[in-house]
Amino acid sequence: MTGQMNENGVSTAGKRMQAQFRRFLVERNMSEQTIKAYSYAVKQFYGLYPQLTDKNLQLYKVFLIERYKPQTVNLRLRAMNCFVRYRESSLCPVSMVHVQQKGFLEQIISQANYEFLKQRLWEDGEYNYYFLIRLMTATGVRISELVLFDVEDVKKGYRDIYSKGNKLRRVYIPAVLRTTFKEWPGFSQRPDGILFLNRFGAPLSASGIRFQLKVFAARYGINPDVMYPHSFRHRFAKNFIEVCPDIALLSDLLGHDSIETTRIYLRRSSREQYRIVSGEAYKIKLLDREDIIAMEQKKYGAKALVIHHGYQHYDTELTAVPPTVEEFMYFLSKAKTAERRNHEKVIH
Repeated sequence: MTGQMNENGVSTAGKRMQAQFRRFLVERNMSEQTIKAYSYAVKQFYGLYPQLTDKNLQLYKVFLIERYKPQTVNLRLRAMNCFVRYRESSLCPVSMVHVQQKGFLEQIISQANYEFLKQRLWEDGEYNYYFLIRLMTATGVRISELVLFDVEDVKKGYRDIYSKGNKLRRVYIPAVLRTTFKEWPGFSQRPDGILFLNRFGAPLSASGIRFQLKVFAARYGINPDVMYPHSFRHRFAKNFIEVCPDIALLSDLLGHDSIETTRIYLRRSSREQYRIVSGEAYKIKLLDREDIIAMEQKKYGAKALVIHHGYQHYDTELTAVPPTVEEFMYFLSKAKTAERRNHEKVIH
């Protein structure tokens, strides 16, 4: 790529090529975030190397590995591979670097911490974030999708979202959560508009939400490593697998391009593996526990459970409403706590 160089070391021809590449991405309905990331990678590459060659691509990969985390390296390499396809070049795609999945599995908020966080947010009057984390955990939406939800979406019970690759998916909001929304004046007193607003009346931003979650982590003594928006999307996925091991359905609900991306949720964290191997893991038959049944009867007016790993669906009334994924995990955590306490009493 030749041409007159500007003060940043990028030729005029290079700037023109970058602008054309950006239009190429826009035409393929790439998100603005992806367009910015891919455009930056191409700009960075041509700031380092004069030509697009196999050798320079490999040198760029080494340059990235020495300076960035694997996720960032792979993002930049995907950008360059996309640029190679745009140029219709015969160059070989650059291979990605291997990313260990252990850290991902360990850095998901636990069900116990999620329940604790909900309780504290409600008690402290942090209703904006109470409903925000509940909506993420009940639906599995991305933070970039969440900030676009409006009041009308909750009222009608769903939002249609265009995911990567211009795919349309419908995100349903559980009826129980929609009913709870009505208890919040910040929702019930507004006829329309963006759902989550800051104290100035402007829409919450993704960066603002990330920052505030870290504030709550410090305030409530929760590990800050698990307090980030995507953690609640992961919590939804893990809970869904516990209740309904249908990986294809989960992939659709999450808006994943490939089912292989979703399979990560079938794996176990190191703590879960330890509990299984050491014999700490146990199954609780909820129907044998009168306290859990009583809780369900109080909430639903009937015994209503979800089919999963030996848990039976028991419905004494046709009008019974089965619990949502979020509520089922709440009941299950309560049952495990009761079981653990009874076990400790026997030991002592």
